[in-house]
Amino acid sequence: MHHGGSRVGNWAEAEMDLAEFQRRRANGELLLTKLHAKMEAACMPTPLSRAHDDGLLRFGDTISLHSVLNGTALAVNMDKQLVSEQVAYQVCGTAELTPVGRTAFTVLRPGGGDAAVDGGIVTYAEPVVLSLRSHKGASDLMLHTQKLVLPNLTKSGASKKDDVCAVIVESKATLWKFIAAEAREQLVHEQQPVRVHTAVGVQHVQTHLLLSSDLVKLRNIFGVEAEVHAQLSRRCSLTDLALPKVYLDRFVPHTSQWVVCTHGYTPPPPPAPAPIAVAAPREDAYGAASSSLAQRSAYHPSSSLAQRSAYHPPQPQRAHDEESASTRPDTTLDAALEFVRPFPFYARLVRDALAATGVRAQAVALAPVRFGPRNDIPGVLGGPVGAPAVIVLQEWWGLTPQVLAHAAALCASGYRVLVPDLYKGKIGVTAEEAHHLMAALDFGAALDELAHGAEHLVAEGAPSVGAIGFCMGGALALGAAAHCARIACAVTCYGINDALFSPAQLSAKPVQGHFGEEDAMGGFSDAASARALQLSLREAGNANAHMHIYPRAGHAFLNDAPLPFGSWEERHAAMGLPPFDEHNAHDAWQRIVRFFADHLPR
Repeated sequence: MHHGGSRVGNWAEAEMDLAEFQRRRANGELLLTKLHAKMEAACMPTPLSRAHDDGLLRFGDTISLHSVLNGTALAVNMDKQLVSEQVAYQVCGTAELTPVGRTAFTVLRPGGGDAAVDGGIVTYAEPVVLSLRSHKGASDLMLHTQKLVLPNLTKSGASKKDDVCAVIVESKATLWKFIAAEAREQLVHEQQPVRVHTAVGVQHVQTHLLLSSDLVKLRNIFGVEAEVHAQLSRRCSLTDLALPKVYLDRFVPHTSQWVVCTHGYTPPPPPAPAPIAVAAPREDAYGAASSSLAQRSAYHPSSSLAQRSAYHPPQPQRAHDEESASTRPDTTLDAALEFVRPFPFYARLVRDALAATGVRAQAVALAPVRFGPRNDIPGVLGGPVGAPAVIVLQEWWGLTPQVLAHAAALCASGYRVLVPDLYKGKIGVTAEEAHHLMAALDFGAALDELAHGAEHLVAEGAPSVGAIGFCMGGALALGAAAHCARIACAVTCYGINDALFSPAQLSAKPVQGHFGEEDAMGGFSDAASARALQLSLREAGNANAHMHIYPRAGHAFLNDAPLPFGSWEERHAAMGLPPFDEHNAHDAWQRIVRFFADHLPR
């Protein structure tokens, strides 16, 4: 029977809760106490190893890794445990560059034990373990990568990026190796000692993915930090990076470059934003200085070609001073040619064309542009305003630095040049990625964009417009000439797609083609397809259709760098393409410039 004065429930509940709270607080079991302990251990100053006298990295050294892209230090967030088949903690990039527990990694040999820290010199391509001391004497954490894991513990096959995390158990998945920061230098550096305070790539041994940073922000207990992941590509796209020199910086592989830092390393100050345009025009025309450069270079265009292709802007008066142009350094020319320096053939070609045509070096500078009815089609634009114009169309890789080098050669020859970005900032760095991008391209929409590009050039004042393309772009150049009345002529370099045009549509427009005798891409760019194209155009009544076939040349024979591969040998192994032949490229460019000089009226 219930009595009103009875006490129901646990009379000592409050006292027991207080006792439990006091016990957990004394043992450090409170969540807040654990968090403070983790933060204290993670942020505890941790000395890095001092650089050795020879400047080389050794096993047992404690280092930090600073991203070249965003200046953050590689760090582990032990408060964030990822969904995984084992205990795995989040890896990110922190703006705090002072060495602390969460950013200090020890370079170990695989297998552990005393041999892991024997002081031996670390070499490029040698497997290493990057270990981080955990908090409160717990097990060390090792850098690890895994497929993106969904909440149901299934691994996603859709993502091109893998998670980077820190785990307790050493395995094949915790092995990494240092590689050269630039792909083209990878074979040169292999088995060479790794130097501290230099930029390197960090590659996962098992998957060949590269440790990479980006500008994606992560919010955690340390504040706002940067995402870190593993990816196959060394590069980041235009949409990922809103950098000032966007047309050039989009191709710089900073996303996978890390500086190996030891005690005493001082990070460089962030560079000041640089404008895309080069320095202001000088008050004198390019004379003796440019001529001497032309005489020293290996590529010499014929005088008749230079006269026929020259665009002659109004010549400013020389400054009345005692210093002659031949004695002053041509800094404007050097700045304009900066982005073609990795391409030696095109650097010489541009210098000589500038000297022969009298075009100012500023014309070579390419700047981002948007065009079209809604001003939403991206690309780059350069060359003298008011000159005949050429639309340059990319390879299947995308709008790469090599394509920009092609464009610079035409700018220097006196043409206004527009390079539409058909992939909208994306670039393929493997044949699989490039094929995927090309397969996803809407060719009909691309032809419409090229027509808008021609209208943009005419609105700028171009008296005539032509088109040239490489690989996939070569096929599009033919299609654009067939469908756009503004495009007066077309050059295709190793690319044909019969679905984009009919011979009758090109019967009244001059067409030139350049193909390699050893090109094995049947039906698209092989020599037989080139001869068949010329025959069909001639039968349709086009007397100005000429296909040139070059001996010992394969596909993409106008590219003077093996990119995106690290070497010509690597490119040959992957795609079966012969190395660059300067004589074939020289002959082809003579014909290309002469063709546009003949068929684009000024």
